[in-house]
Amino acid sequence: MNPPHVLVSCTARLHLGFLDLTGDGPRRFGSVGLSLDAPRTILSLRRGEEAVVSGTEAARARHALEVLKLKLGLPA
Repeated sequence: MNPPHVLVSCTARLHLGFLDLTGDGPRRFGSVGLSLDAPRTILSLRRGEEAVVSGTEAARARHALEVLKLKLGLPA
């Protein structure tokens, strides 16, 4: 049985890149990140008759949804 609703909430992350100053490591670059309280992304999914995508990044989310549907072989 599938859950009727999935909710994912995550904070923004500020990435701070830096060089490997010693040059001893196998990588030339590394990074540290900070989690921020805002902005926050909230993704809510549930079965429906049609896809409804809203929010400030709706076009980007709709594209991701279309790719996901193709990869999982879900009906239109």
